[in-house]
Amino acid sequence: MSHVLYFTGETARPRAPLTPRTPLPPFDPDTTDPDTGAPLPVWTTLREQPPAKADVSWWRGDAWGVTIPGLPFVNGGASGPAQDRVLTYFLGRYGRDWEEKILEQHQRNGYTHISLSPQDEFANGMSEDAYVAMATRCKQAGLFVHHLMRSKLYTGNPPDLGAADALINRLLAAGVLDVETPAWEMNYWSPEDVRAMIDHDAALIGMRCRIMIHFYPHYISWQPNDQTPTDFWQANYGKVDGVLYQCDPGWSAGMMNARANDCLDRLAPGGLWGLGDSGRGHPIDFTVWETIATKQFNNDVDGDGRLADEDIGNLKGYECTCSPGRMTVKGFGNGGRRPDGTAL
Repeated sequence: MSHVLYFTGETARPRAPLTPRTPLPPFDPDTTDPDTGAPLPVWTTLREQPPAKADVSWWRGDAWGVTIPGLPFVNGGASGPAQDRVLTYFLGRYGRDWEEKILEQHQRNGYTHISLSPQDEFANGMSEDAYVAMATRCKQAGLFVHHLMRSKLYTGNPPDLGAADALINRLLAAGVLDVETPAWEMNYWSPEDVRAMIDHDAALIGMRCRIMIHFYPHYISWQPNDQTPTDFWQANYGKVDGVLYQCDPGWSAGMMNARANDCLDRLAPGGLWGLGDSGRGHPIDFTVWETIATKQFNNDVDGDGRLADEDIGNLKGYECTCSPGRMTVKGFGNGGRRPDGTAL
């Protein structure tokens, strides 16, 4: 297969060809709800074909599982077999030579999105100039660049809302802010602070990039006790494009499917929460972004008793993408490929 040139401004670089991988492991088994005994079937047929070309609204990424043998240990990173699995939000810690290998492997896997975390990089000594340059190299590699702008480890509580403004404006000006998440696990902060973060960033960014929010496992809204999830999402119309969903890594695949189904039915236009579209020209998108990341990091087993490696992350990503509901899942962030090993 010939290389394809991707252009960013005046810069072009070749994209490595897709490399088919081994078939996925056997599908996870059906399970039952441990609390109610209800059946939890595993869904294994795609409900729609993903876009044929890279599409920023259909997530293809793996922030925790891309495996490159010999990857060096990095500050804050995993050890043992997990050391060989890339943590993209620590990309700057691996050094430029390894960065090239990491970006190339993303290309070979058919991934289109990469997730970065400025506060994690700054905490390790990276300058803002170097961060923007790194994001630019990711974009030049043909990847949509996602930035998780704040972190509970480094952002105060309540947060300084304007602290990231200069960086956001620089990334927008450079054309390397494709998706913005106001913060990792946003419901670490109060509902009022979450609302303030969303409103602040949306006012600054406008329609210049997508905004996807991220919560603790199983949450898809975060509102004061006197409000409903419908209230939360109606306040986001015109501001937020969707949710990067985090599963509990101990759930079985059947439970992940059931939880995704529930989220899709709640968020869909005319669904259980009575919502419309996002106000940005499409429904509220739902991406299963994180499935077994902490199990992968800790060399642990997943909720189905399998060693949580890259293959199992890809299996969960495919199965979750097949989830039923009133909408469809818009991609995966913890790895994915088709059962025959080809790119999804």
